[in-house]
Amino acid sequence: MKIKYIFIIPFYIACTESEPNVEALAVVNGVTITKAQLVSRLELTPVLKSNAKTDLVEEALNIIIDEIVVSQWAIKKRLDKKENYNDHISFTRRQALIRELFYIEIRNQSIPIKSEIESAFQKSQQQITIEILFTQEQYISDEWSNLINTGKTFKEIEEVYDSSLFVQESVVSFHWGDSNIPSKIQTISYETEVGGMSNVFKVPWGYGILSVRSRVKDIFINSSVHRQNRQEISKLIQARKEDILASMYTARLLENINVEQIGRGFKEISEYLESRTYLNANEGTADRYVKDIELQSGDKYDLSLMVVKSPDFEWDGNNILTLLRQYNYPVTSDGIESINKSLMPFLKGAVRDYYLEKRAEQLGLESNVRVRDDIEMWSRYYLYMLGVSEMIMADSKRDAQKMLREEINKLRSKANIEIDSEMVQTIRITGIPMIVLWNNDFGKNLAVPPLLSFQN
Repeated sequence: MKIKYIFIIPFYIACTESEPNVEALAVVNGVTITKAQLVSRLELTPVLKSNAKTDLVEEALNIIIDEIVVSQWAIKKRLDKKENYNDHISFTRRQALIRELFYIEIRNQSIPIKSEIESAFQKSQQQITIEILFTQEQYISDEWSNLINTGKTFKEIEEVYDSSLFVQESVVSFHWGDSNIPSKIQTISYETEVGGMSNVFKVPWGYGILSVRSRVKDIFINSSVHRQNRQEISKLIQARKEDILASMYTARLLENINVEQIGRGFKEISEYLESRTYLNANEGTADRYVKDIELQSGDKYDLSLMVVKSPDFEWDGNNILTLLRQYNYPVTSDGIESINKSLMPFLKGAVRDYYLEKRAEQLGLESNVRVRDDIEMWSRYYLYMLGVSEMIMADSKRDAQKMLREEINKLRSKANIEIDSEMVQTIRITGIPMIVLWNNDFGKNLAVPPLLSFQN
């Protein structure tokens, strides 16, 4: 079975061009913590278990210092040789390279021109109300096309399917750029006249047709709001163009690559996953994600069978399990058909990422500063978490929180720590720190590691 790769990359690379900031806030055992690094961590994730009595900037700095001393201790304990750590780093490296690839290859091409911004701005001043019909059944969408060709109106089509269990109807009002409305539906809505009807269109979850009920111009918008809206619209246009260009880039990259899905190996891994999720359900386990402990191979299943084959790699069942762990991919327990349905797009996405990573390597992007910083930051965080777990397991009889506080403070007392207190005082964080995520096909991941303290 040949896997066809025509799909959209549904994530926005949320990074901006800036001059490198090398202002050193602190140096811990030779490792520099820059002002830019701390601000990035603090702005993009909250401080978990934050102590309200402690200054937020100082607390974040202390957490990063803890990360450094514990991660260095973890390396001395050879925790960086553990397989699960290497899995994490492999995944982090892949995603960092892909983000950098799109940044280099796509970002400059996606900058909107003045006419695009003005057109979108005018649309954003209008609230549009549409009525829409959805179905997951292709035969129904074919029937809609036939009815449209015979001159039927939207209302007449709506009446035909009024009692159908396979057609959903909804009415929605929105402005251009509303993040709750898919961009394809927005585009079709603004291209359709009031009272008119669209042709049948395809979306990832099925098929639709829509009719525009009204388009009302907003008023009482002052000049400062105009300027702000144009800036926001420019960013939104760029994000949408990046999605489109990333999809086209990927399609070209994979166009002449023959990737095969091997039926017997696919069947074996699917049945194995079904047996594990079924077992978890019987044990009362609600967690849908694949964990290491769940993936011990049994004699009943041959996970050495090939599942995916390309000119550049071959993945067997064990490789697929590793990928599922890396992506933290949810495996449903709704039967073999459900598992097959979710596993196929996962394999497509994993193959896509393999070739995007390979392309980034060919361009030598691993040496770029953003990639190095990303990998270093996440590596330190993973070692920090491994180190904390090791400390708890080594002294399980003691109170974990008290023990961790004592052990981490011991490491800090032995470390060479230099802090530029004056520079720390210059950092001002306004507003509430937000959790920022970047998306891939399989869910959401934190843009930077969380600031997690074990000292409270």
